[in-house]
Amino acid sequence: MEHLTEKHQVDYLFGNATGATVLSYYWPNIDMSNYDNAAFIITAPWLQMATATAAANECIVQAQVYAATAATSTTLTAISSATASFGSTSGGQINGAEALILVINTASSGTTFSINGKQFTFQAAQSNATYEVLGGTGLSNATYASAIAACINSTLATFSSRFVATTDIPVGATMLSSNAVYIRPKEIGSTSMSATGYYGATANKGILVGGSFQAVIGVPAEKLGGKRFITIGCNSSGIATPFHVSVVRSNARTTPKNAGLAANVNIGSTTT
Repeated sequence: MEHLTEKHQVDYLFGNATGATVLSYYWPNIDMSNYDNAAFIITAPWLQMATATAAANECIVQAQVYAATAATSTTLTAISSATASFGSTSGGQINGAEALILVINTASSGTTFSINGKQFTFQAAQSNATYEVLGGTGLSNATYASAIAACINSTLATFSSRFVATTDIPVGATMLSSNAVYIRPKEIGSTSMSATGYYGATANKGILVGGSFQAVIGVPAEKLGGKRFITIGCNSSGIATPFHVSVVRSNARTTPKNAGLAANVNIGSTTT
């Protein structure tokens, strides 16, 4: 058996705890000498819709990779197709999440929301087989959340074969909500998730959807156009949302086999 040794360098680049609507770049630029590929990993932990009444609450994380001639050069050349954009695409809708969070601030009979294209409806009585969730008048938001989790986990509904839901809050996780449902694929990385919430008549009402996102942009060294250095710029348009960026430089091409990524961009093959 032939044994291969591959060189990898993993570095955390930068992040923004509150989000930035203005494009932020990593500097100084990253030296690609002796490396064949750079894979940028962009993470947006628990991107959350705002608790507003209007539908225009997009939270979109955007990234672009650039080439440069020197570490301190401020003249950057955008690399074609080395981009990623993910998050909320239209008001209370998100796409491409690795996991979802639904925060229940009000629910009444007839209120609808969807997860991965399947519509759920609040009704006076629970019917898991038909995705009808207990939502009678006067119940607590925590009760609504528990009803959603029960419907998703029920063997009467097909969701239980692929997804799992919980309302449990780990000890010390004070940032989580007792009226929230946390939903993820049973097999991590097996699929991405989408959801469409519901906006209530007043602020802090409705079913607000959010999720955790991760995207990868892979750039082979030959796509630098003869330049030696590389960097990345990120921002979050609409409502600013936190993000973090890391890079893996290697002597081997890396294309993650993760169907849960919000974006999995590789602008070169193993031969080009």
